[in-house]
Amino acid sequence: KMLPPMNCPSLLTTIDVVSSEGQFIGGNILAGVTMRLRALNLLTARLPLVDKEGDVPVIGYDTATAMRSGAVLGSAYEIDGTLDAIEKKYGEITTFVTGGNTSIVSEHLRHAVRTESEMLAKGLNRILLYNESI
Repeated sequence: KMLPPMNCPSLLTTIDVVSSEGQFIGGNILAGVTMRLRALNLLTARLPLVDKEGDVPVIGYDTATAMRSGAVLGSAYEIDGTLDAIEKKYGEITTFVTGGNTSIVSEHLRHAVRTESEMLAKGLNRILLYNESI
């Protein structure tokens, strides 16, 4: 199976905090689902490379589902915990979570989030279109 290059943005999940006035406050960069699965394969002696698509039970029933569930649910729990801490500090927030196969993870989140796997490309396109118009 073809793996994305190590510098592929989809390997990462980002959480950015922006104030209601549009000021960037900060953010976190997390390992995405693909990176988690790839690391389990590359950094262990015998674990296979598992596809991110497929069954995600709470407890895996074989090696593939155990690895996929660990990657997907681990990512979801990490995002939820981060959002809990952000809300505790800043109050109610609107959340965008990007990259890292967030469409797969979002259905397992407690928090309502807006996901955008291609936000960087769309943002760059918007800048290009704006620059062409001036």
